[in-house]
Amino acid sequence: MTSAKPAQPTRFNLLAVQPGDVIFVLGNPRDLAGKLRQTINIHGQRVLASMREDGQIDLQEKLPHYSHVMLGLGNGCIIHADGTSVAVEVFHDALHFDRGDAYSFKVYRKRGLKDSALSAVTQHAQAYFGQRYSFLTHLREQQPEDTTQFCSRLVAHAYREAGAPLNDQQDNKALPVDLYLACQGEDWEDVSASFIEDELAAPIQALFDDIDQAVLGSARLLGALHTLQHNHHEQAQAIEENLLAASQSYHEQALLVRRHPDQMNDMVADGICTVLGALDTLLEAARLPTLDTLVPPLVQDSARLPYVGIPMPAALQATRLERASLGVHTDYVRAEIGMYAILGRIVVDDERFAPFRAIDARHVDRFEAALQSPAAHQVLPAQPFAWAADARLRGDLQRISQFLLAACAGLALHRAQQQSAE
Repeated sequence: MTSAKPAQPTRFNLLAVQPGDVIFVLGNPRDLAGKLRQTINIHGQRVLASMREDGQIDLQEKLPHYSHVMLGLGNGCIIHADGTSVAVEVFHDALHFDRGDAYSFKVYRKRGLKDSALSAVTQHAQAYFGQRYSFLTHLREQQPEDTTQFCSRLVAHAYREAGAPLNDQQDNKALPVDLYLACQGEDWEDVSASFIEDELAAPIQALFDDIDQAVLGSARLLGALHTLQHNHHEQAQAIEENLLAASQSYHEQALLVRRHPDQMNDMVADGICTVLGALDTLLEAARLPTLDTLVPPLVQDSARLPYVGIPMPAALQATRLERASLGVHTDYVRAEIGMYAILGRIVVDDERFAPFRAIDARHVDRFEAALQSPAAHQVLPAQPFAWAADARLRGDLQRISQFLLAACAGLALHRAQQQSAE
């Protein structure tokens, strides 16, 4: 077998990397442990490839030694499963240039592939950004729920999903040596030389060095942007889950106080004052066909695929709608509690109000002060709360609404009688 010699270009053309480039790498470890790991990697590939039933590779066949494979994204960046996770890096940095132990590499580019197909290749790879690295998947049957990746599996998967498979193997069976052989076909071109440029005259070289540093800095910013975008979507999921958990907590607390009014506390009382002060607006929820006015639909970025392992916008929207639905019901329950507490002072011969007389008088005073304009003019539509998919929730909202409207009408009459008496 022959080994590729470490490339030490005078100038490295960072922008030569194009979307869809398949990049084979041989590291240049300095320590014995690193050299041993790389040797095991290279020879292990050959042994595994020689033992399988389909697509066997003869151990005696002379092939270059490459321990890793990456995929070009363009703009100086690559994506690879780097031994820990799927990551985006600047090609210059991934090959350890300027560190004294630059890696050997070969870059292959598929001829005739349209830009739309190349974009699909990179999108399918980027969808796995942040997913865990695991080579164990090569040793077992491919499972639909398995989202782990290793270097050659990621590249093979990206091309297959884009409709341009590199070979006939399952993605989890593809080794770097398999992809190298696939790239020796007539429709592939070795473009490695385009990454190496001759040194120029000193004054011009100094200018180009400055330009190279600017390009390198831009590429690193672009690489960091991939991380920020992924983290943003990951955090959006966590935020929605936390907000939903908080909404569930508030909802359970409101239901508890409705069952046991003596459990009233200042926080629940504050919420009741808020909804009673905006009762007209709250009752309008019965007229909404959907909750989209409260929770506008999320817009999917059409320029990329959703990240694997992170809910798609539709799933996040479902969580947001569930949170909004709980929030509306919580506010209706709060309004019901407040109204029962107010009526408990007026209607003394109805046992339904008796438990609510246990609420601290200072809270009830605040409820009455908040309810300045009862919504006596409101009427329920023919199909109230059409947006509520849960029949029990919809039924409770309808019941509370009818009670609130009747209570408002009764309070308006009571206040009118008080004013006449005065």
